Amino acid sequence: MRRSSVPETRDRDGRWRDVLRRAAATTIAVVLAGGLAGLAAGPASAEEDPVEVAAVVTSDIGVEVTPLSCSTSRDGVTFVSFTNLIPGNQYLFDVEGPAFSVGAPFEAESDVEEREFVGMPPGNYYVYVQESFPPEEETVPNYDWIAFAVEPCQPAMEVAVTQCTVAGGTGGVDVTLSRLVAGVEYAVWVTDAGDAGGTPYGDPQIVTGDGFAEASASFASLPGGRSYTVWVDGTWTAEPYEEPPFLGGGNFVPLTTVDLTTSADVSLAACPAAPVTPASSPTTLPATGPDGTGPALLAGLLLAGSGAALLALSLRRRRAAARG
Repeated sequence: MRRSSVPETRDRDGRWRDVLRRAAATTIAVVLAGGLAGLAAGPASAEEDPVEVAAVVTSDIGVEVTPLSCSTSRDGVTFVSFTNLIPGNQYLFDVEGPAFSVGAPFEAESDVEEREFVGMPPGNYYVYVQESFPPEEETVPNYDWIAFAVEPCQPAMEVAVTQCTVAGGTGGVDVTLSRLVAGVEYAVWVTDAGDAGGTPYGDPQIVTGDGFAEASASFASLPGGRSYTVWVDGTWTAEPYEEPPFLGGGNFVPLTTVDLTTSADVSLAACPAAPVTPASSPTTLPATGPDGTGPALLAGLLLAGSGAALLALSLRRRRAAARG
């Protein structure tokens, strides 16, 4: 398999005219060559043996296309197969699209020639393949073509959540976008979960992709304890498409306007609870010190206790003396 990229940018209309001019010139040359050969040979006599002409091997060539990737700028990749070829025969191909033009002659090495085309912007294309030297018995060149599209990439998104850390505070989300198509403006906004048309939290932000097809956006002041959806929306418009002036080619539906959208759901945990203030202060001991009542009260309690003990001891002694 051979790999091809874009050698130069060429005018598409001029390229079509060149391809058709080559095809017409080849057909005219074949017709003229046959006519001149007949004139030079003159009328054949009945006695002359007919000249045996070697049969020219030909086949109904074809082309198949498989886009391998979407494109953000000039990074689309497409796989093309030229089929039903005759090894050793000469062919030429041409691929045309938006700011993309590549073509070359080649000699078939097998009945199928495969090529991978890279560096393709998003848009509508066609690929044309023709036998360079049509057999003499043909009045039209042996060719095939097909139209195809390289899709613009849909955006990809990653969302990082910043949780609420204090009572009465808020959280936020940081959005990282990738695979953004060059030149497209994307709107990014946040609503309650699943409510695309609902009131956004903060103003929608407009971003465009950088040289790496990436961009970012941030949204703060999001209440905790809720679920949200981050929305991304952009629109890509294809260059005007005109079908090439070849016969056949299939029923191709060209790209016109493509919506570039994605979304992601996120949830924020509830904010921490507010601290609880105690209802009353704890009971305090009486004041102490030289002016306080604490020492006197304590001394009184001690004396009262000592007096009661002495009284009980005296009563026990009297009872013992009376018994004796």
